[in-house]
Amino acid sequence: MAHVLLIDDDLAFIPEQVRQAFPPPNHQVTWVATGAIGVERVRALLPDVVLLDLLLPDQSGLAVYEGSAPSHLFPRGRQGQMLAQNTGGSIVNITAALAARLGGRMESRFLMTLQVEVVGPQRIGAVPHGTRVTAPIASGHFEGPRLRGKVLPGGGDWTLLRGDGVLELDLRITLETDDGALIHMTSFGLRHGPPEVIAALARGESVDPSTYYFRTTPRFETGNPKYAFLNRLLAVSSGDRRAEGPIYTIYEIL
Repeated sequence: MAHVLLIDDDLAFIPEQVRQAFPPPNHQVTWVATGAIGVERVRALLPDVVLLDLLLPDQSGLAVYEGSAPSHLFPRGRQGQMLAQNTGGSIVNITAALAARLGGRMESRFLMTLQVEVVGPQRIGAVPHGTRVTAPIASGHFEGPRLRGKVLPGGGDWTLLRGDGVLELDLRITLETDDGALIHMTSFGLRHGPPEVIAALARGESVDPSTYYFRTTPRFETGNPKYAFLNRLLAVSSGDRRAEGPIYTIYEIL
């Protein structure tokens, strides 16, 4: 029997969807509503699949993932899977695809490289949950095997430096492909690292991205039929922070 742990605060809708996608007797679904309890249950149950919301009420889903840690989640070479779910996604489609390959290894495929140009950061200052800065996006470009184009001005990266030194990033931009299609992109992420490395980044120095953690979860929306595949995928990215603006290497989760 495969054990599925759902970490989500949607009391009325989401748990039932997941139970339908992972039906008994081959699956056992355990559901918790907060990230803190979720981390405890991950370590205690060692589930085969963890499905978590990125927008939990007490902490982000990525923070739950960090708190779980792969070494705790899948010890002794055990293969398990963790899937992030953000607001607006289709739980049924996502979980059904994962259920079909439960016990296998999750694979990825290169989607594109994205670079954005940041101008004139707006330093809002200390707010109840940390220090907030809004970074307007002036331009940028992206390129991959199936799409390429430019970043339109008008987007931004809403960042929050938490008390624990972790920077939360909330990127929202519009992409325009080389054949004129418009794509709405959002991406929530985390960046942190040793104090000396973060200080070097703040000074605008070039730093090896392997020396700090910078990961995001891009989501896409478009009405153009040619690029409709973007509406149906989950993606993750690895970031490289540059003085002129970050570079994201984005992979589609298959």
